[in-house]
Amino acid sequence: MTTSRFGRIDRRRLVASTVLGGAGIVTAGSLVRGATGTGQPAALAMQDDSADVPMFRGNAAHTGVMPGPGPRLDEPIHVKWSFGNGGITSSSSAYVDGIVYVSSEYDGRLYAIDATFGDESWSFETGAGAGSCPAVVDGVVYASGGDTIHAIDASSGQERWCFETDGGGATSPAVADGTVYVHVDGRDTNLCAIEASSGQERWRFETVVGANSCPAVADGTVYVGGADTLHAVEAASGEELWHFDMTYGGYSISSPAVADGVVYVGNSDTFLYAIDTASGEELWRFQAEDAIYSSPAIVDGVVYVGSTDQNLYSIDAASGEERWRFAMGDGGDSCPAVADGVVYIVNDRSSDLGNGDKILYAIDTSSGEELWRNTATFYGGSSPIIADGVVYVSIIGTLCAIGNPS
Repeated sequence: MTTSRFGRIDRRRLVASTVLGGAGIVTAGSLVRGATGTGQPAALAMQDDSADVPMFRGNAAHTGVMPGPGPRLDEPIHVKWSFGNGGITSSSSAYVDGIVYVSSEYDGRLYAIDATFGDESWSFETGAGAGSCPAVVDGVVYASGGDTIHAIDASSGQERWCFETDGGGATSPAVADGTVYVHVDGRDTNLCAIEASSGQERWRFETVVGANSCPAVADGTVYVGGADTLHAVEAASGEELWHFDMTYGGYSISSPAVADGVVYVGNSDTFLYAIDTASGEELWRFQAEDAIYSSPAIVDGVVYVGSTDQNLYSIDAASGEERWRFAMGDGGDSCPAVADGVVYIVNDRSSDLGNGDKILYAIDTSSGEELWRNTATFYGGSSPIIADGVVYVSIIGTLCAIGNPS
């Protein structure tokens, strides 16, 4: 069933000081280092600023590459609006056709929010445990909630079908070629392939551990982690093509990312692995100083990944050599997103049991220099997405849109 419990509430008057404790407005020009005279970072590559971010990490391959630029650096950057219902999730959002879709693990609802003003368009009760990022493809929203995967009409919020799992939670869905892929942790731990049009199961593949690593899909293959193993599964049949065992065991909750014939995945053993998609052979590994639970972003031959050693790393995709590192002060679980020569990441953990500031950083991809930051208080943040010049991120239980003044 759908509801609009809050109607068209105008949240435009929720200013930055309400959400960010007075630290929400930054003037980018005072923070820029290594920028061009236009107020944009060096090595700028203009992209379509009206494109969508339809699923977790931006696409089914989970590359973390956003389709448009973020806020301009020659104007103030602040919270444009915030949407909170007493418990919006800390998961990532999807953005399609001017609507932001986000799940709330606290009240078990999926929300469709107008990206211009932050008003609720509709909400849908998905059930307890709705903490994963929805996917929006061809006018349908696919969202996990408890032990059910829902397909919901993006315009009306009406359910089209639901798929029952084996009694456990599911990850953020990846949608490719008419199929919805989810990793489930129930009585069995399965990678499930579901027909997008009907909700019928096509196949399932059993992994060792489920509901942590979100599946990535590229070139007819699905990649998913389970415990200390990465599986490559044929998308058409569900047959395993190969699997890769992490050298030092550990536990992988990093979702794999695929680019240019290489799949990248992090692990609690402190390594980021680069694995050939054709053979399953290791190409290289990069060692951080602590666990890598963050999912990497890959663009223009460079990999960006966070570590619980409190650093964001820039790594050469060909050699595995470090280019630079950026000290975040805390955190490192959040997944980075890259748009127009800027990498965005949230400092999402706190050494003082959740009472410290959380920071959204914007960092120049070429130099590793901080361009600007936006500080929030109390609660950790989701992995950010960027669309139409705005960064959307869930912080302190609230979905925030951070950008330039309208």
